[in-house]
Amino acid sequence: MSLLELSTVDFKRYLHHAAHQLPQLEGWLVQDRHGTVLEASESPENLDPGWFSRLTPAPDHAEEWVQQQGEKTVITHIIKTDNDIVWARLSLALCGNIDDALEVSRFIRDSLNHEIALLYELNSMAVELSDRYEELHLIYDIDAQPLSYEKSQSAIKQLVKSCVDYLSVDFAYLWLPRQKIEIAQGADQPKRDEFQCVMSGCRQRFLDHVTASGEAFVGNSFDELARHGNELPYKITICPIKSREENCIGFLMLARMMNKSDFTNSDRNLLGAMAGKVTKAILSIYDDKTGLVKHEGFGHQLRRALEAKQNQSFHHSLILVNIDKFSVINDIMGFDEGDRLLLRVTHMLNDCIRNSDTLARLTGNTFALLLPNCSMQDAQKIGQKIIEDIGSLSVTNGEQHQNISCRAALSGLKHENQSVDRLLSNLNIALDIAREQGGNRLQIYSQYDTEQASRSVAMRWIGRIQEALRNNRFVPYYQPIVPLQPDDTDEPHGEILLRYIDDSGAVIAPGEFMFAAEHYHLMPAIDLRVIELVLEQLPRDTSGVWSINLSGQSISEPDFIKKIVERIELHGINPRRLCFEVTETTAIRSLSEAKLFIAELREMGCSISLDDFGTGLSSFSYLRELDIDYLKIDGSFIRAMAQDPTAHIMVKAIHKVGQSMGLKTVAEFVETDDLRQQLIDIGIDYGQGYLFSKPIPLAEFLKQGY
Repeated sequence: MSLLELSTVDFKRYLHHAAHQLPQLEGWLVQDRHGTVLEASESPENLDPGWFSRLTPAPDHAEEWVQQQGEKTVITHIIKTDNDIVWARLSLALCGNIDDALEVSRFIRDSLNHEIALLYELNSMAVELSDRYEELHLIYDIDAQPLSYEKSQSAIKQLVKSCVDYLSVDFAYLWLPRQKIEIAQGADQPKRDEFQCVMSGCRQRFLDHVTASGEAFVGNSFDELARHGNELPYKITICPIKSREENCIGFLMLARMMNKSDFTNSDRNLLGAMAGKVTKAILSIYDDKTGLVKHEGFGHQLRRALEAKQNQSFHHSLILVNIDKFSVINDIMGFDEGDRLLLRVTHMLNDCIRNSDTLARLTGNTFALLLPNCSMQDAQKIGQKIIEDIGSLSVTNGEQHQNISCRAALSGLKHENQSVDRLLSNLNIALDIAREQGGNRLQIYSQYDTEQASRSVAMRWIGRIQEALRNNRFVPYYQPIVPLQPDDTDEPHGEILLRYIDDSGAVIAPGEFMFAAEHYHLMPAIDLRVIELVLEQLPRDTSGVWSINLSGQSISEPDFIKKIVERIELHGINPRRLCFEVTETTAIRSLSEAKLFIAELREMGCSISLDDFGTGLSSFSYLRELDIDYLKIDGSFIRAMAQDPTAHIMVKAIHKVGQSMGLKTVAEFVETDDLRQQLIDIGIDYGQGYLFSKPIPLAEFLKQGY
């Protein structure tokens, strides 16, 4: 106890008691071991030097002594704790007989000793509580909020340790076989090791018992333990750890030596509370159905492997395994059969790997395996065995029968600059390729594979596209479609082209990100955003024709036409001023959907343009079935006209067919005066290309007053 803490003792209470009991009391003084005054009958500067200055040091080991100073007698007592850490000196100056004074002073001494000892004990407890604060805070956090993987791991270990620290037991033991968790705690290391060794031989019997009963168990004698098939030299209480579905996945046990006190129902209840906290920590980082590490925990271990790899020469490997058509099994066979299949696959995967490997369940039907110190050649053998083993499984439910297959992706941990997200993203790309190639195969990821590289670029574009949709990084550009024949209208006619503006302000054409948008089905969102941007910028009384591109995904999406109608009505734009462009490839691929979509747009008053015409193998036969207004000839034919007579003939033929059907023809990629003249001679109605204008922002074009 420090000087500050001693000064908190209310010595004045004792002074009042002494003054009341001893009329002859003339002064008193309390000092610490260094002579500093803690309390006095007068302020230290006014103390009578006659008795204060002449106090002699205490005799060796004396705890009480009396000094005579003229007519005054000074009684001195040492006040201290048993461990001599806290120490103070009480001195009383009196006149006359000291027999009564000794009795009173000794009472004051004993009372002060008791109070200071109590304060010291409370102070020690406060220090201990302060030391335990972080540990306790971690435990309480389990109830308050979800914990990270690292905090949950620490919490589990601390909870088991807290059982020993706070519940007055010799040992605490946690065993969760599916999670590969075994934690033994005890103050005595050799005895703890002995206890853990004993438990390894009987833990399965205890698990079977609590699984069957579903309840906590107390055993305080050899007879009680023997009735359950165990002969432990300890008194125990044991509580099951259960999953969310109330299945027993392990147990938490407390143990005392046989010569210690019995466990009571109160002990069992306390253990139940601790087991509940362990359960919450376990379920936050381990999958409830399979007992495997979840995505966050696997990412943590993978990150550690990547960090360790920088200082190691050996090779790590990573495998993702995806069960094919897992949702079909859940839908047809039922979720119970799906859960049983997950357990069978988990057991099979565990049989394929070593104890040093890590197996995780990342999503519903995707597993991950981290194989440290495993070459790509050995990992490939493991991957092939997994595919063969899972391929031998089947699920039967009544008359329903479903064979099981999977696909797997393999990558090495070779590069120091690899990140967890990039690694898993690359392997998911490889899984997609394996699925497209028929599944039931192992796909090895390589950064030099051109298809995988393009998919990797596409994956990186997903986030950028989604961010662009949220923060208006997509900007509509305008390129005019110019009349080539003198009798055509001078009203503006042009195509809306999409551009992406990156962080540096660079303008990026859709060729950079269109593959990603189409592959990950983001085109409907992009098309709708372009329509909104155009309608927001066009004046309500706009003239001319504004041509907007639509993707095949948008045409095939239910209610997309309804979304177009809603936005046209919201902005009050005359539908006759809008033209929607559909590529020939899209129209041919989804002819029935395209016909219905086109019919609804035309019914509103919009016009339709068939883009990139001439690329389809049966262009002319399909053209009769599509109710369109404009025929845009594919730019590859236009560009080739200067050197290839066949291209000139093709363009001329397309124009004649279009003209016979009452369609206006548009030539794309017109870049020279010679090409324009050839198109005029053929009779093409409109031209579009750099000869007339490069694309400019729509807002800039509208400012010109067109």
